[in-house]
Amino acid sequence: MPPVAKYCEHDLFSIEGQIAFFLIECERSAGEIYEYVGASQPTISKRIGRMLDLGMIELKSSTGDRRVSIYGVTDSFRSYLAETNMTRVIGEIILHAPKSVD
Repeated sequence: MPPVAKYCEHDLFSIEGQIAFFLIECERSAGEIYEYVGASQPTISKRIGRMLDLGMIELKSSTGDRRVSIYGVTDSFRSYLAETNMTRVIGEIILHAPKSVD
């Protein structure tokens, strides 16, 4: 059996999950999201649009550059995550996941 490739914790989630996980800590630009998730720009844009429609994330303008779109988790989605203990579960998965397999 070939060795398992090294992976990061965010590889364990769907694209929407990776985006939500990335935005839980703080607001981020679209470029930062593309880089973190590692998917194509059209794929990320489609998923961001869906998450906006579902009220999971919100769009804000950058204070420094109005051309830059900044995204953050909505208060209602953050409350949902807290009520369902989802942030705790995600944290435990990441805490106990191996960082790499040699």
